[in-house]
This record gives sequence, structure tokens and C-alpha cells, in this order.
Amino acid sequence: TPVSSLASREGLAAFTLAIDTRSIKESFDLMSLPLSIRKEIYTPLLTIPALICVRQKKTPYQHFPNPYSNANDLKLEPGIAFVLTQTTLGGMKSSFGRFPNTNIGILRASKMVYEEAKEVLYGSNTFDLRNHTNETSPPADFAIPLFSPTVSPMIRHLCIRAEAIYPLRWMILSGHRSLGKAYPSIQCLTVILELESLKRGFGKVWVRKNREGWVRYVKRIHTALQIEIYECEGVTKSVPVWMNLKVLFDGERYVEGLKLESRTISYESKMVELKRGVAEAWELFKKG
Repeated sequence: TPVSSLASREGLAAFTLAIDTRSIKESFDLMSLPLSIRKEIYTPLLTIPALICVRQKKTPYQHFPNPYSNANDLKLEPGIAFVLTQTTLGGMKSSFGRFPNTNIGILRASKMVYEEAKEVLYGSNTFDLRNHTNETSPPADFAIPLFSPTVSPMIRHLCIRAEAIYPLRWMILSGHRSLGKAYPSIQCLTVILELESLKRGFGKVWVRKNREGWVRYVKRIHTALQIEIYECEGVTKSVPVWMNLKVLFDGERYVEGLKLESRTISYESKMVELKRGVAEAWELFKKG
């Protein structure tokens, strides 16, 4: 039948859209379905192909008219200041509800649905944190909770972003320890290096040279990362296996762009080579 073929091709979500009007008017006991099926229903409603950018509250900035008196000692405060989503590097931010398949309202269906569905919301999406370090204002302090105590253990995927390696050094060298304590269920911290193109900055320096062998290329990137992170070559320190370093270029989608798919255009092939080279060089740090 048309309904069954649609369900087999596009899954449970498409099947629910294809049911007839009469069945929609009838009451339906969601909790009578197996838990695995209920999670299949929650997933398309509460997951998005984008980063969820969560920003923490902080003390207000105070302006003083006297010279040299505006070195504000900003500090983080518990709780979320605002939440937006971002799909592409350099693109506009939008609200969670702007995605066509999402429906956050399912969390208000009942207390039981909320308890089950929130695990999908917080456990399946990737949350982007402001890249606070020991040098920023306010400085990083994971002891001050961003999420509530019941939510933090559910979060599995986090990311931080920067346009250079230096702002990422604190997280790579030591910050991941306190982050791991604040989010005990974390499975992946993606450290994203955002590059504009292959014509400037790290993109120009790290692009694979003509006739450069792949192994030699990866070793060159590995050495360059050692210098950027540890300020010397030959460092054998290891990083957590759950921390990944990825490169994204301007205009790429954050979720799809993290996949190292092959491309046909020569310029874009160079971009993919750089992304793969950095990913493989980073794996060498995990091995120590």
C-alpha cells in the first residue's frame, strides 16, 4: 500500500504523517508503545543538524568614566543566558523551533514523556560552549554549572570553536579535565578550528603540497600542531580519546562538514585533504 511503502522508505516519522484523518481524531496512548519506538518518535522532534549554542550567564559589565578603570573582573554565574542554533560556519543563528521537523512542545505532553524525551534532547544533540579559557574575561570555571544538576549528566556531545590554535590550547592541555568532571557522560568533545580558505592563515600553510606523500604530509601537520600546542617539537603527551580536532571552512555545515567525504572539484579536494590530514595527525596525539 502507499502508506506501507512510505514507511519503509522514510521510516517511522513519515509513517505518522501518512495516517488518515480519522485516526488523528482518535486519542492515542503514546506510553503504550515500547520504549524503543517512543525514542524513535522523540528523535526527529528533538534533534537538529546543527550546533546548539548555549551561552552562560555572567556578571554585568560596568563602565567607569575614569581613565584605566575599565578592567572589569567579569565572572560566570550559574544558568543559561540564551540559546541559539547555528547550521553553517559564518551563517546566521536561529532558534531551535525554526527547524521544520522539530517540536519542543512534546516535552510538555506529560511528566513521563518529559523524563524520557529530555534524554534524547540533551544526549543526541551537540552543544556548543563559549570557548572560555584562563585568559578570557570571564575566565573558564566549570565548577559554576551551565546546566542544571539533572541535565549535565545527560550531555554526551560538546564542541568549542576558534579561528586559531592558541585559544584552544587551554582546553587541550588542561581544561578537558575539569570539563570531564562537569559532564561525566561526555562521549565526544569536538574542538573545531574554523578557517576562511586555503589562501591565508593555517589553510595556506597546512595545505598539501604538490607531490607531497601522504605520510610525510600527516607528519608535517603533526609537527606543526606540536609547535602550536606545546611550543616545541617531539612532544609525546597524549590527549583524551574522546577529544577530536576538526577543521571546517567558511560556509560549511557544522554537522555534515565534520564528515570527511570525498569531493571532485580540485580546490575542494585540497580542503578535504587538509581536514583529513589534521584529523589523522590528531590521532597521533591520542597514541602518545
